[in-house]
Amino acid sequence: MSDKTDLNQTEDLDNKNNSSSIDQSRRKFTQAGVAAPIIMSLASQPVWGTECSLSGFMSGNVSGRVHECAGSGCTPGFWKNNYHAWATTNYVPGQCVTVDNKGDCTEWNTENATTFIDVFGFAPSTQVDGETPQTMMQVLQKEVHINGSSSSYESHLIAFALNASSNPVAFGATQQQLANALDAVANGEKSEQDLFDVVVSMNEQGECFLNSRGECASDAVANEAGNCIPACSGNNRYDFCSNTCVPRGTEKTYLDYLNGNC
Repeated sequence: MSDKTDLNQTEDLDNKNNSSSIDQSRRKFTQAGVAAPIIMSLASQPVWGTECSLSGFMSGNVSGRVHECAGSGCTPGFWKNNYHAWATTNYVPGQCVTVDNKGDCTEWNTENATTFIDVFGFAPSTQVDGETPQTMMQVLQKEVHINGSSSSYESHLIAFALNASSNPVAFGATQQQLANALDAVANGEKSEQDLFDVVVSMNEQGECFLNSRGECASDAVANEAGNCIPACSGNNRYDFCSNTCVPRGTEKTYLDYLNGNC
């Protein structure tokens, strides 16, 4: 449906906690997804604890750990309710046809919208056999509650992909790393429940770096790469390796981050 690149293609691309169990009978990544999940990745990622990063998930055992993260994420509810913010990502929600008096979209044209299966390689549980493939936004519409909460693995995968596409620096993960993690689960190397726990924790970490218009939130500023980072006060500066404000002169710069000097 969409001509934008996703987790399974070979072009370069580059709101809280829940312990719901995962349906282990879920269809896994397609062979195409396993073979060529090429997404733009940065040279390095912030050095966080293993429970707060996909690199930690891939290298260590995160089972049973408390997931406390230091970065910034946007929840499935945010991405469902703030479709303008999708313009900061590589994905398309569709075209809003009807807006209610609260500014919420109540009717969508799904033409050219990014479908869930195109991104993740398997159909969402909300889809009926023989039905037109559901878009990422349609899955969010079905899986996210009115109050913005969601216990859905699939809605959190969508939010994670959107976060990683919009701002891998503030979020702390890239789309490539998500593809690698999903492949590891599909191949039986890692637990789907453990991946779900990390994905939820990262989506719900800190404050969302975007506002409803897709601009940097009020407590953030855009860096030289256009990514929203926290606006540090006083003599502090943003450290790209720890995703925190540190005393001026001790910070690691965006260039340090890109060159792996964390």
